[in-house]
Amino acid sequence: MSDSTIARLKAGSGANARAGGQLSAMAAIPRIECRRDLPLSFAQERLWFLAQIEGGSKAYRNFHGLKLRGELDRAALRRALNQIVARHESLRTVFTLVDGKPLQQIMGEPDSQFHLIEHDLRECDGAAAELERLIAEEAGTSFDLHAGPLIRGRLIRQGNEEYVLLITIHHIISDAWSFGIFSNELSTLYGAYVRGEEGALPELGVQYADYAVWQRKWMGGEVLGKQVEYWKMALAGAPEVLQLPTDHVRPEQQSYSGATAKLVLDEELTAGLRGLSRKHRTTLYMTVLAGWAAL
Repeated sequence: MSDSTIARLKAGSGANARAGGQLSAMAAIPRIECRRDLPLSFAQERLWFLAQIEGGSKAYRNFHGLKLRGELDRAALRRALNQIVARHESLRTVFTLVDGKPLQQIMGEPDSQFHLIEHDLRECDGAAAELERLIAEEAGTSFDLHAGPLIRGRLIRQGNEEYVLLITIHHIISDAWSFGIFSNELSTLYGAYVRGEEGALPELGVQYADYAVWQRKWMGGEVLGKQVEYWKMALAGAPEVLQLPTDHVRPEQQSYSGATAKLVLDEELTAGLRGLSRKHRTTLYMTVLAGWAAL
């Protein structure tokens, strides 16, 4: 859980510059006119497919926590959250099945109210335990891809000037990297509203749905043919049948329950692993994972 202050939220950040850079980098993607019955991107389609198999799995939720200290204007915070949802179509997108094909539907701006639940633990006995319970409850609550919303939050008040803000987003509409944009825009908008100003964020030239349509059109014809030929060459000689381990009893549905173990690798070993990765044209993650699999 990251730490912040109300003063830092008021001050804002460099969201404008980041947003401008993104727009220039994506200038080649056209904005489509029709905003209904839109195709999923390939990444969204994978997550949608997994959701049909696994139901309300906890594995595909981005869960973020912010500690806020200082005098908080809750009305300005709600307004900023609502504006972010109204601004980004992906945050008010749901997914439907039409004639056996998944499509994304963008809800209208009247439906763009951010779903925020408030809790006040100032008079609560065992406030620390209750905070942990609320965090676990929020992290464990599933999403309905068809009904939405696929983003929600909780504002938990621990003291007169101490809060915890929890934000949960389904991975099909956002990723962990994008939360940096979310928090920067929240900082900029909150600061503006507290000062009595209007939110000063540039209009988005394209939305994620525009990218999904563009990606489907781009990944076809010659581009698709080149990609297929590359992987045919890269995988030439690979085993036709995977020898998967069968010495463990596996449940019908994975629980993803587990734990975390930390290990520190010294500088010399890390340099050797990086060199091995360069030699075999793999990432460091792939090399370490291969070593773990061999072990």
